[in-house]
Amino acid sequence: MKGIAVSLLTLLLGNSPQVVAQMPAVSGDICPGELGAKVDAIANRPEFSRSRWGILIQPLSSTTILYSRDAQKYFIPASNVKLLTTAAALQKLGANFRIRTSVYSGENGNLYIAGRGDPSITETQLKSLASQLKQRGINRVNDLIGDDSYFQGNAVNPNWEWEDAQAGYGAPINSLMFNQNAIELILSPQSIGQPLKVTFAQPKLTNQWQIQNNSVTVGQNESEFV
Repeated sequence: MKGIAVSLLTLLLGNSPQVVAQMPAVSGDICPGELGAKVDAIANRPEFSRSRWGILIQPLSSTTILYSRDAQKYFIPASNVKLLTTAAALQKLGANFRIRTSVYSGENGNLYIAGRGDPSITETQLKSLASQLKQRGINRVNDLIGDDSYFQGNAVNPNWEWEDAQAGYGAPINSLMFNQNAIELILSPQSIGQPLKVTFAQPKLTNQWQIQNNSVTVGQNESEFV
C-alpha cells in the first residue's frame, strides 16, 4: 500500500459558480422625511399581516435614526446574518482561504478522509478522488474511514427553531459533510388515511437507512404538511 496525502482544495472549490444579482432600477432619491411612509406602506400590506418587522435605518456617517420599527425587540436571526459571518470570515481568513480535506492511507490498506467542515463535498468529488488514486497506482482500498473529529459540540444549533431543523438547510453540521448531509426522498400519496409511499431517489441507499414513516395521505381539500 502506498502512502498518500491528497489535497482536495482545487477539486472541491475550484469550480465555484459566480452569481450576479440584477438590481431593479432606482426611480429617484427618497427624501428622509418620506422614508417612514414608504417603508410603512410596504410593511402594512395585507399579505404581511401575520409578519413581524424589526427595522432600523440610519446613515453610515452619523447616528441619526431615519426610521425605526420595533428595532429594540429580539428576533430569531434570518439569513441576512450570513452577511456578517461572511464578512468576518473574509476579514479573518482572507479571500484566498480554502477549507482543507485531507486523505491518508494506512499500513492496513484503509483510506482515511479527514474533514474540516467543507460543505461542498459530493459523490462527484469522491469519484474524482478515486480516479486520482488510481492514477497514483492505488487500485484497492480495504475500508474507507471518515474522520469527523475536527468539530466538537452539538451538530445542530440549539437556538434554531424546530421547523428549521426539519428543512434541508437545517441538516446537522459536522466536520465531514457529504451531499450537504441530506438524502433526497420521493413522497407519493396513497389511499386516504394510508401512509405516503417513500422512495429513495438513489435506490442504492434503500438498504442503508431505516425510515420511520408517520405520514398520512389526506384529501385534496384537507390541510397538509410535510
